Amino acid sequence: MKFYLSTSNENLKLEFFRYKKCNIIDEKDLKNENIREIILISIDKPRFIDLTKPFYKKILFRLEYLPVRKFPYDIFLYRLFFDYIFEWDSYLLNKSYSFLPFFPPRIGMIHEKKIVKENIEINYFINSIFKKSNLLSTVVSEKKNLLWQKKRLDLIDFLEMENIEIKRFGRGKNMINDKSEALISFKYHIAIENCPNGPSEKLWDPLLCNCIVFYGGNLELIHPTIRKAIIQIPIFDKKKSKEIILKELNNSKILNSINEKDWKKIKLFIKKLYSFENQFIFKDNYSFKN
Repeated sequence: MKFYLSTSNENLKLEFFRYKKCNIIDEKDLKNENIREIILISIDKPRFIDLTKPFYKKILFRLEYLPVRKFPYDIFLYRLFFDYIFEWDSYLLNKSYSFLPFFPPRIGMIHEKKIVKENIEINYFINSIFKKSNLLSTVVSEKKNLLWQKKRLDLIDFLEMENIEIKRFGRGKNMINDKSEALISFKYHIAIENCPNGPSEKLWDPLLCNCIVFYGGNLELIHPTIRKAIIQIPIFDKKKSKEIILKELNNSKILNSINEKDWKKIKLFIKKLYSFENQFIFKDNYSFKN
């Protein structure tokens, strides 16, 4: 199956296709292909010139559109052109509310620059088991546009004030080029989504670096095998979150329960179930339509 990413942002191609098994068609190659056999994929904003072309399927994914974007209602226009539309945090279209299951891992990427670059190939993390010398980390920015972003910062600030030793990385504090720098040497990681519709790379990144994850997010869409390395925390209850975190830090129950074989299985499940090329929406028998 061949895919065409409708975007003027070349960085997206590097970000979203980390496993390199997808057959991605560039714009210059379209004229040499049977366009009726190609799936058009758009992240947030497509190129309008592509919308009238007779692709096999057209699929639009909208990421964190409310209240970050200025014109969220253009989705009603896109409904005329796309076969499938999936919204991450809005309910503007009936039954289109969904998650983006293939948020790609960010580890190994130089991402906070104008041009995205893959510094370490993703399979390095999948095939490696990392030795740990540090305890607990988190990666957060100073963004407060969304409710969960505010709650994330509030919780981390609270935990630090309660003398839980956390190594904090991210925009505004301890900037790093590659997110794996904040993960590989740490036993535990606090990861909190931007909204309750996870999972995203916020979860995949620490798991691929063998971190037990204190997770603020929805477990419903996460395979039971992967959940073994996840400890869910209620981010709206700071005291309860603290209690859960301290209990594990003191007894290491979950950390000690997962061996090297378990980690390998967890990583393979992430790649198998949550990578772009394996998504069920691209299959011919997928029937949901807006």
